[in-house]
Amino acid sequence: MKTTIISFLILANSMSFAQIEITDQPGSTWYNAVWQKHQMSQISKENLLAMKRNFSTENFQDTLRNYDWIDLGGYLFIDKSTTSGYNEQKPSYKIIRLDEGDTVLQFSYDAAYSQMDQGTISHTNFKETRSMQPVWKVKQINGKWFLHDVNNNEYLHLISYQNGILIYDIPMNGKSSDTKFFSRNILMAFPKAFAWSKTSN
Repeated sequence: MKTTIISFLILANSMSFAQIEITDQPGSTWYNAVWQKHQMSQISKENLLAMKRNFSTENFQDTLRNYDWIDLGGYLFIDKSTTSGYNEQKPSYKIIRLDEGDTVLQFSYDAAYSQMDQGTISHTNFKETRSMQPVWKVKQINGKWFLHDVNNNEYLHLISYQNGILIYDIPMNGKSSDTKFFSRNILMAFPKAFAWSKTSN
């Protein structure tokens, strides 16, 4: 697999080891608010796949910086199926936040046993891995919009952004000209509700 797919699998799965709980835990209200917005933002598989590229949001770099981004899953073209638990209530969420220099920070919320809203947020943002983390810059090429991962010189294809829901495709080869894709993914904008810094955690 090409670097783009590998880097995003790392982004998705790195939560499973060496997690450190953040100091500033937002409490149960955070999960309940995320789940409420998630329910209001659900997209059927059919509608997700039928979406045509219509991304045209101006100043989207600032939008990326101003919110946390909750991973709602999506569709895996390679498996011809949605991701596990798609459109279901989740005991865990992956969270993305842009740091200084637009480096992608990675957090995860994990529920405490059967109590969905009693979990904790952890991070995997270690200085040892910082140079490997994506750096996202919004870029327009030939009238189409992309997230350019500057660290790897690879591109995510921006499909749509409406009502706080970002749809993007991960290309098989990481190129802006790619027409074959690994997956279609959904990120939900959510107000930042916890603090984190390299010095405090």
